[in-house]
Amino acid sequence: MTEKRGSRGKRKRPELSPRSRRVLQVIVEGYIETAEPVGSRTVSRKSMLNLSPATIRNIMADLEELGYIRQPHTSAGRVPTDEGYRFYVDTLLKCRKLQKREREKIWKSFQSSDFEVDTIMTRTSQLLSELSHYTAMVLSPRINNSILKHIEYIRLSPKTLLAILVTENGIFQTRLVQTECVVSQRELDRFNNYLNSILTGLTLTEVRQRLIAEKQRDEHLKHELTQALELGEKVIEQVGRIQKDELYIEGKTHIFDQPEFSRPEKIKRILQTLEEKELFIQILNKTLTTTPEEAADKRILIGSENDHRIFGDCSLILASYSKGGTPLGSIGILGPTRMDYGRVIPLVDYTAQVLGRLFEAWMEEEERAADPSPDSPDDPRFQENSAPADLA
Repeated sequence: MTEKRGSRGKRKRPELSPRSRRVLQVIVEGYIETAEPVGSRTVSRKSMLNLSPATIRNIMADLEELGYIRQPHTSAGRVPTDEGYRFYVDTLLKCRKLQKREREKIWKSFQSSDFEVDTIMTRTSQLLSELSHYTAMVLSPRINNSILKHIEYIRLSPKTLLAILVTENGIFQTRLVQTECVVSQRELDRFNNYLNSILTGLTLTEVRQRLIAEKQRDEHLKHELTQALELGEKVIEQVGRIQKDELYIEGKTHIFDQPEFSRPEKIKRILQTLEEKELFIQILNKTLTTTPEEAADKRILIGSENDHRIFGDCSLILASYSKGGTPLGSIGILGPTRMDYGRVIPLVDYTAQVLGRLFEAWMEEEERAADPSPDSPDDPRFQENSAPADLA
């Protein structure tokens, strides 16, 4: 046998003959489908190799010795090990293309004039959980590291303002702000010009620091400039408080529909762990804070590859969503190691692509709204729900 380095780069592993590959594939896919150990007769029938049961058993013994399968108890068939699943995912798996109705359902679920990040993140986690029947999680854009492109206040009533905040990577936030005194729209326009002149191009973390520094720099600032700075502090505080690495989780109980999670003590441990949001934030953040090669290495975590023992019987499928090549956040699905990888991986990947395109579309719309053509009666900013052509 020749040696081949695994995609995760953890250790070298032996290359398998075509017959061994086929036997392993039948065992993995059979166990995924039935949750029952797969015997030599089943392998002989489904493998189409035209081999005797004795030869099949010899191949299975070799695979067991290599650590790709195991026998849960005497006289039982075989089940894949984590290493067996890894070889299958890296080498044998053929992902199925999402059906047209699934792609349409994903895209149409986001067709709304409401561009609030919170709404989109909630929809995404619900959709992934519904389509996969597993536990879904979504990490919202890391807005504190985003660069401010534009901030604007619009007067809704004498003491109620709508604050609009747009970042360079396409994150669009709106917040209602209450004021202690009446402010006219003319005054707000001056506030907008002043705040944009000193804050555009800064990250939101730097914006907070700049607002504080401006107030402290000159105690004799005009009253209206002090008002503008205080309004800026209000909206940045609201956005930062709500968007601090927010994690959305849906379908927590779906994983317990699987037979391997039927024991009460295991259910209790996993439910407790699912409440530890910081743990999942750390895992999802790994797809954002590494190089593309390292991120690819971390996007499919199988069983013992997870850093946390409680997930020894689980797999995580992760993907980041991006705008213009810049990662914004991550999405993921948590299921048993026996999950249907061929269905779940394209589901996660396609949903991440749709999210990325949504952020791109929002940013393009904001750019058009900021500089509309005066000769065009059909201003694109009023054309709601316009999907990118290749995802419609």
